[in-house]
Amino acid sequence: MTTCDSVIVHYGPLEATLHVARAALAWSGKVIVVANDLSPRPTECPKQVEWVVPSRNLGFGEALNIACGRSSADVLLALNNDILLDSVAVALCLEEFADPSVAVVGPVLRFPDQSIQSAGGHLSRTLQLPVMDLIAPHRPQDCTWVTGAVMALERETLSRIKMDGTFFLGCEDVDYCLRASRSGMRVRVVPVENAIHFGSVVISGPRWHYYVTRNPVWLCRKHRPGPWWAVVLVHQAVLTCRVGFADLLKRRGRARTLSCLHGLADSLRRKPESVPWRDEPRPSRWLRW
Repeated sequence: MTTCDSVIVHYGPLEATLHVARAALAWSGKVIVVANDLSPRPTECPKQVEWVVPSRNLGFGEALNIACGRSSADVLLALNNDILLDSVAVALCLEEFADPSVAVVGPVLRFPDQSIQSAGGHLSRTLQLPVMDLIAPHRPQDCTWVTGAVMALERETLSRIKMDGTFFLGCEDVDYCLRASRSGMRVRVVPVENAIHFGSVVISGPRWHYYVTRNPVWLCRKHRPGPWWAVVLVHQAVLTCRVGFADLLKRRGRARTLSCLHGLADSLRRKPESVPWRDEPRPSRWLRW
């Protein structure tokens, strides 16, 4: 029987994280919360939950690496704190690890209205950028990547390959799946009925614009060596212009445009090798994080 520990990367209001942690106790040998906002263990936290406070906010990927080092289960299940999941969905995902070639499994995720949010993903034909699939398969199947909102990871593979925490927020899930596949392992998506992602409840608004601008360029620079990343940079610059026009027309301020411009500038800098920049989250320099 495949054993499972769950990890929740916490930031912001405690209620959502504690709700998911309590639910995860139903299928987990251990629940690990990595408190990236450095908040101390709350008194109402169940005693079965391990509350880890890192030295600083290390982002999503590095938090999973920390949890991996504290787990001895077969599988580490990464969960956002804006997820609604049940034991049946988890069990269906864990069944895929009966095949030793499987390294990553994700369920089909839905919005609260039951429309598909993500059924795995692929890379676009021209730019090779991540694109979510929006048609649920009839049975489990291989895919290029699954979203980190709910991501089951074979722990021994994770301890060997490790998440690239330097992305900090966004694209580390795609990057990991690509590297796992290149090592000969498989990535699977599983159709389930009860996996809901409310989406961007904690990290929302202009803060996302920085990372969705910078990280796709970094992803291309890492996986597609050569000048092709410059084409992706131009693509991101065009999207930044669109955001700027939208800010102007909707009179919603310049925060989104400013975040995109910073993302473009930082995408030209050398990507860190192992840990995030010391001043992450970078948008906290010009926005209230």
